[in-house]
Amino acid sequence: QFPEEIQKQLDEYRKTQLTNSDYSWTSYRDCPFVNKTLVNEYMTIGEAGWYHKMYQIMMSISANAIKRGYPITSDEVESLVRELDRETGGWYKSRPVKLEAQRAIDFALRRVTT
Repeated sequence: QFPEEIQKQLDEYRKTQLTNSDYSWTSYRDCPFVNKTLVNEYMTIGEAGWYHKMYQIMMSISANAIKRGYPITSDEVESLVRELDRETGGWYKSRPVKLEAQRAIDFALRRVTT
C-alpha cells in the first residue's frame, strides 16, 4: 500500500501504458470485454442481487480491457451497462453508473497485470 498521492501517480502511469486501441464494438453483445456468462447470470436473477451482479460486470469489463491493454473509459463502461440495463428492466436509470464505472476501472488498474 502506497500513500494516496503516490497511488494516484501509479494509476496515471498505468493508464499511459494502455495503448492498444485496436478494438471496436457496437453493443454489449459484440464487445470483446463483456463476459457473456456474467450477462447470462444477470439476466436470470430473480428477486435480489441485481446490483451486485451489475457491478461484477463492470469490474469484468474493466479488467478484461486492461488485460488487453485497451484504455477503457468510464463512458464506455457506462454505455455498455446502461444498454444491458435498458434490456432488462431499466433498474438503474437514476444510479450514478458513470461514477461506479470509474471506481471499477480504478480498482482494476490497481489489481490487473497486463
